Amino acid sequence: MLYSSLLDQVPNAPLICTHGQFKLAALQLLDQLVRNGCTIYYSSDLDPEGLRMANRLYNRYPNSVHYWRMDVTAYEKSLSEVHLNGERLNKLASIDDVFYNLYWIE
Repeated sequence: MLYSSLLDQVPNAPLICTHGQFKLAALQLLDQLVRNGCTIYYSSDLDPEGLRMANRLYNRYPNSVHYWRMDVTAYEKSLSEVHLNGERLNKLASIDDVFYNLYWIE
């Protein structure tokens, strides 16, 4: 849904949609882009799965990834009534501390 909205607003923007977890083809494309000097502006859901994906991407390309719309304001706007527990909550434990000290952009 986010991807479609962005395409509607900025039809000529170079966007990539991975449809969930990163597949080998998407990672190979991102490898090539980073090797050629591109900066990746990444956005995901602010749930445990999305945060883990963001952290995975940052760990793979630490000098080339900037988070987009993944700040406190975005989090507060996206709050839901869902309470995390069990396995989903445990997923947050695997996120590196560095994730919380990144340069956030809006």
